[in-house]
Amino acid sequence: MCGIAGVFDLTGSIDPKSFLDEILERMKSRGPDDAGTLCTHNWAIGMRRLSIVDLEKGAQPQANETEDVLVLHNGEIYNHEGLKRQLEAKGHRFSTRSDTEVLVHGYEEWGMEGMLARIEGMFALAIVDRKKDQLHLARDRFGEKPLYLHAKPKGFSFSSDLKTLVQTLGIRNEIDPLSLRRYLALHYIPGNRSIIKGVERLLPGERAVASLADLKIRKHRYYDGIPSNKEDFDPEHLRSLLEQAISGRLMGEVPVGIFLSGGLDSSLVTALASRNTSNLKTFSIGFDSANHDESIHASRMAEKCNVPHKLIKFGEKDFRKLLPVVAKALDEPLGDPAALPTYRLCQEAKESVKIILSGEGADEIFAGYSYYQPFQNKSGWLQRFLGKGSKGKPSGLLNPLTLQTPSGFPLVSGKEEWSNLAKIAPEAETDAWENDFLSTLEEVGDPLRQATLSDTLTWLPDNLLVKLDRITMSNSLEGRSPFLMQSLVEYGHNLPSDSKIKRGEVKHALRVASSKWLPAENLSRQKQGFVLPMASWLQNYVADFGGPAEYVSQRQCEYLDEERLVHLLERRLQTPKGNERILFSLILFLEWWIHLDEN
Repeated sequence: MCGIAGVFDLTGSIDPKSFLDEILERMKSRGPDDAGTLCTHNWAIGMRRLSIVDLEKGAQPQANETEDVLVLHNGEIYNHEGLKRQLEAKGHRFSTRSDTEVLVHGYEEWGMEGMLARIEGMFALAIVDRKKDQLHLARDRFGEKPLYLHAKPKGFSFSSDLKTLVQTLGIRNEIDPLSLRRYLALHYIPGNRSIIKGVERLLPGERAVASLADLKIRKHRYYDGIPSNKEDFDPEHLRSLLEQAISGRLMGEVPVGIFLSGGLDSSLVTALASRNTSNLKTFSIGFDSANHDESIHASRMAEKCNVPHKLIKFGEKDFRKLLPVVAKALDEPLGDPAALPTYRLCQEAKESVKIILSGEGADEIFAGYSYYQPFQNKSGWLQRFLGKGSKGKPSGLLNPLTLQTPSGFPLVSGKEEWSNLAKIAPEAETDAWENDFLSTLEEVGDPLRQATLSDTLTWLPDNLLVKLDRITMSNSLEGRSPFLMQSLVEYGHNLPSDSKIKRGEVKHALRVASSKWLPAENLSRQKQGFVLPMASWLQNYVADFGGPAEYVSQRQCEYLDEERLVHLLERRLQTPKGNERILFSLILFLEWWIHLDEN
């Protein structure tokens, strides 16, 4: 796990090494253990390393014997040992135990497409092929690891962190209007656009190649998305996949922790992980509000699995202290309140572990959200009412009538609010990414599968996995998501709808499979998650700055209509209960903005 970056320039007007050094220094939290660079007169690549595998010899960039293939890698390749044996049988010689070296020789043997088809893991990687004079970039299938790109005439740069590019390369803090609209509607930003105009994300399952002679970038999909194959529900096969996924994510030479809520997903991860290692600890968050606190269930599960457990209490004092800290740690705004207790958990976990397992992906794969229920075998009239065309194509990412996405995910604001708050309207209501996204959903005939796929392509990579990566990495921890093993994702998505939601029970198939390892208490509990009792906390936080008008004035965001923003905050803060989502997303955006703008 680390942060990677590269600066390429054909103008001769900058020193790539000096820019790269500054980028790496700015993202030191992603890799405090080591740094490595390789520089020429017109390009420089490098990384910051959090040592997990081959602690002594795993430094990067790594090269082949002739040093004409150079690899940077952020993440983990969970099947690297099996691939290493295959490559050794073909005559390749290894000098380290690092999974990164498997990428070096895998690229030599199989090429970029062949290597990507074989690796299982979470990754953002860069390969410089000096013989072919090419740069290759790629991102994992489901978006666990980030990679940002910035292109200009005769120049190109990439980084694991958006802020490092903006702050180091002097890119204008110009907000992308369509990204802002999507944030105001959703509290996160889906797709390939970042919040900063001119900086793009490489999409999950996407790769890019550039000639070092002209730095022109061409992008390709190496993973076309989850294939639609009919699968019968076989509890034993699902159990086998779950055991493979969780045992495989324990790879490493450092202690492992688990974020344990006591719900189905984290309890299952704990139960199976504890069967495979004794070097395990669990961490949970607790609230004073009984309606929000799950800690008793987490403690019982840890005790049942005989795993050391630590409970961390989270209250208003933590909320006030961590809100600006988390906003500064985020390279893009993310209005998910769960980021705060997650940060608090990471502060405790980093004292004793380096790896954290979490349950991201289970709800999207196995239909765990209550808003999925209307999509199970729904009739044509309901499909049309929810904004679907006659062939099943959603009308758009943001439905202003139902205030939902194609998955049923509820928006945080309506069209009037997201249009009026932003000073600059987008040039177009949609973009190429959204059109491709909607076309992908149209190809899926089953309404429930379409809904879960919608979240798998948006909410999962652009909210949940962003939160896990940025918050763990800002605390120098590696976050892993066992449910995102490729074969498990594909099997789960293609299960029949009535095995996912049965008689009103969401995530039915996963509950049946988990019954082998979990007590009835954990199987029957409804999903809760990190829901904060923050209605009064938001009121008090803004009041500390003199009220909405003074709070907004101090933050001076030129892209939001100040008068309308103040009016909205004043109105919603009078009755904050029920308005927490939009209030938090707006406050978080303003906190994020001042930390971006100060640089």
